[in-house]
Amino acid sequence: FTGSTEVARLIERQLAKTAAPDAMLIAETGGLNAMIVDSTALPEQAVRDVLASAFQSAGQRCSALRILYLQRDVAERVLDMLCGAMDELRVGDPWCFDTDIGPVIDDDSLRDLRAYCERMTAAGRLVKRLVAPTQGRFVAPQVFRVEGIEAVEREGRVVVWCSDPMHGNTVKASNGYKTRPFERVMSEVKSFFEIHRGLGTHAGGVHIEMTGDDVTECTGGGVAAITEAGLGDRYHTYCDPRLNASQALELAFLVAEELRLQRPSRGDRIVAAE
Repeated sequence: FTGSTEVARLIERQLAKTAAPDAMLIAETGGLNAMIVDSTALPEQAVRDVLASAFQSAGQRCSALRILYLQRDVAERVLDMLCGAMDELRVGDPWCFDTDIGPVIDDDSLRDLRAYCERMTAAGRLVKRLVAPTQGRFVAPQVFRVEGIEAVEREGRVVVWCSDPMHGNTVKASNGYKTRPFERVMSEVKSFFEIHRGLGTHAGGVHIEMTGDDVTECTGGGVAAITEAGLGDRYHTYCDPRLNASQALELAFLVAEELRLQRPSRGDRIVAAE
């Protein structure tokens, strides 16, 4: 299940009443997903990914982009390209092949989204807005300029910084298999902790897809590194490529070391206590 935390809790309560005692619910919920675009990024690719992540499925996926960070050097160029690309989007009936963005799921979502957009517009934050049909649960794609993640905190939301090094590093191998290069996953996790240490903020979590089985779904890793040619040996996933036991253990050691570095020293704790 993917969706809001509120809906996950409703499902959990219903399962408690009607399902077997050992019934399991795995819920990937909530979250404010961010994308960082720096001066090394290809603007055309960045804009394409922003459009796909922020607006497809009317932004109602667990992986939908919520906050876009642009390096000051390239901010205006990327923003201009984004606004131009948005003009090509079509909002309307999802049955039509030329529709890019359909309606939101229900009246409550429609009301909440419109109220938020009205508040942001009244505060002078609007950068770009498209036109949406007036009949139906449609919300026009919009871009607002915010001061930073602090603006979300002021709305009463508790922000937990979480890295998802799996979804952003999914590629198609030369032999057609969907895979994830393990070295990229490791590099992203390491950078995640390093950035937060540099900013004085707290790295709150890491999202990993893994299995204890000896599968061959993600390339690279460890002594028995998996090559693209070896992906087909034990490629068992029905959906996303997972780290195998060896890769997951190697990543766990990295996270443990990064957490050790993140933890305040004994001297710092004594000073804080005083």
